[in-house]
Amino acid sequence: VDVSEKSLEEVKALLADGADRVVVRRELFKPAWLEPKVWGDEAERRRVYFAEKKFDKMRKARDQNFRCTPGLNPKDVTIFERGQTEQGLGRFKNFFARNELKGEGSFGQVFSGQLSRQGQDPLPIILKRSKDNIIGAQEMLELELVLNEVIQKRTSDVVSPFLGYLDVSEEEEGQIYDGYLSTGLWLLWGDVGARTIDTHLAEINGEDGFTQEVTKSLGVASGVDVVKNLARGLFKALSTFHAQGLVHRDIKPENLLLLKDGTVRLIDLGASASCLGKIISYEVGVGPQDPAYSPPDDPVLLPEGSVKPLPTNLETLWEDYQPSKFDIYSAGTTVLQVACPSLRSRDQLVAFQQALSKAGYDLAKVRRERGLKSSILDANGGQGWDLIQQTLNADRKNRPTALEVLEHPFLQSS
Repeated sequence: VDVSEKSLEEVKALLADGADRVVVRRELFKPAWLEPKVWGDEAERRRVYFAEKKFDKMRKARDQNFRCTPGLNPKDVTIFERGQTEQGLGRFKNFFARNELKGEGSFGQVFSGQLSRQGQDPLPIILKRSKDNIIGAQEMLELELVLNEVIQKRTSDVVSPFLGYLDVSEEEEGQIYDGYLSTGLWLLWGDVGARTIDTHLAEINGEDGFTQEVTKSLGVASGVDVVKNLARGLFKALSTFHAQGLVHRDIKPENLLLLKDGTVRLIDLGASASCLGKIISYEVGVGPQDPAYSPPDDPVLLPEGSVKPLPTNLETLWEDYQPSKFDIYSAGTTVLQVACPSLRSRDQLVAFQQALSKAGYDLAKVRRERGLKSSILDANGGQGWDLIQQTLNADRKNRPTALEVLEHPFLQSS
């Protein structure tokens, strides 16, 4: 019996009558208006893109598959109200409560919250979702999910602990302002209790730039110690990261957690690339990069004209093109920004990168022309400036590795 044109009730009736075999074919047809692949103006492009997303959502609802990491449930997650801690939590019933948005980028939003655990204290967590109505935001979050799962297995000690994900259905959804997860994909990490470098930068003032509150919170005596601890922790984390064939590709103050013991954790792995083993986001040409922190004249992992990464040539590409040196430049820029008061704003940093490129990457020349000063980098006979110059070398092959940076005299001295 072919029941392709029959209703569910009619199929049930046939089965009840004892039909020997019932053939059921269910297809979800894509509307014709979703088919055009040649984009017109921007408005048409956006219309088709979001129509595709609506169709995908319909298909997911029809399949009724709830995707999640085993053991995670939306009902166990609470988003913190602004200023609230893990103590005395409950579901927020104030309809107008504004929940704590810890940060956001071009594609995502980050919140703090807690995960309830049976028989244990609630676990402080960090959550991330894609921004609404932004083309590519959902795809970026799904890629970040894949990267976090791979990176967590390879090198969990230098990144925030990734707990997993929840893909919340319309049946399970709540409202963010009420402390619940809204529909869509959410990524979850354990909160290690540290702040990002950029939050410390916001509290900096003066020539050395570090108030007693900042140095005390980091358990050090001076601004010089802050910068050295940051540099040591950052390049140590990168040495571990790179040893696994991974490139972060978005090293900057807002993506670094600095703990009191000097440990640095790398966060926001969405732009990362896996260059050895499983190939993820590793391609020829320009990829994700922040122009304020990446090499102006070499913002790639693999230059145009190089061969496409394949399982058979990954080791050769890693040796020949040294993609990990992309991170070395960004890390050097980050240390420079923390140590140099006149480069604290993004506009100042972009102007510095342009001037450095124009000067042939001669840092001493740019220092003279722009009047850059840093008593921190002046210490020990200007060893800090020498370290920065090495990391900002125009030729990536002449930049030191993360392990070599750790051997620099500036970081060896107390």
